[in-house]
Amino acid sequence: MEAPFRRAFDAALNPLAARNALGIEEGGGGGGTGHDAQGQEGEAGGFGAQARPAGVYVVRDGNVRWQPAVDVNRIFMVVGAVVITWLLTRRRTRGS
Repeated sequence: MEAPFRRAFDAALNPLAARNALGIEEGGGGGGTGHDAQGQEGEAGGFGAQARPAGVYVVRDGNVRWQPAVDVNRIFMVVGAVVITWLLTRRRTRGS
């Protein structure tokens, strides 16, 4: 029970780990090399990509359903931008 809590706590303190834990991957233009647990060397390249989770399949009691991911922050930002644009562009009428 301690390991999942510790992993979540570390993800909360490390923004990059949190982004990876949430399934938000960002790539960059570049490459790199590294070693795996057996000491074998590998290399990779990238071109710059971003992916966001679309949802998840929930399996419960033998039933499967699709649960779409909702990005509340994105919804809030879009609605806020629309309201601000409306406030700045609406015609102002003089009261009589």
